[in-house]
Parts: sequence; structure tokens; C-alpha cells
Amino acid sequence: MRVIAACLALAGFVVALIVGLWAENPLDVILWRAVLALIVMNVLGLIIGYLGEKTVTMAIEESRTKAERQIELMMKSSAEGPGKTGGELTPQQVL
Repeated sequence: MRVIAACLALAGFVVALIVGLWAENPLDVILWRAVLALIVMNVLGLIIGYLGEKTVTMAIEESRTKAERQIELMMKSSAEGPGKTGGELTPQQVL
């Protein structure tokens, strides 16, 4: 999360410096805008990093829950024996 924020902040700072120099703005204006871009991009990077981290965490939890359900169904199916259910899971049981 913080790595993304730092990278975006640095990129914003550098872009603001380059654009300010290219536009031949005064040095104080260039630095003020570059620092402002650094702060804004850092906050934006923190938000993006947080959302990305939450998305990955939710996907992992969902995958883990699904795998646990499949294991439980397989164990339940094997405990009943092949005579009753045939020992196979239907797609509806897995999902």
C-alpha cells in the first residue's frame, strides 16, 4: 500500500518538475506545484493501495472458503460411501 503511494508521489513530483521547467515557470512556482503534486499523489496512492489490498484479501478469503467447502463435501461424500451417492460431486454441490 505504501509502496504504491510512494511511487505515485514521486512520479507526480517529477512530472510537475519537468512540466514546470518545460513551461519556463519561475522556480518557486515549479517547486510549490511539485510539492503539491507529491502530496496529492501520495494520498491518491494510499487510497489505490488500500483498495487493491482489500480486493486481493477478499479474493483470497473467497477462494479459501470455496476450497474448504469442497473439502467438506468430498469428505461427506466419501463418508456416505460410493453406494449412496456414487462418490461424485455435482457442480451444484461444489458451488
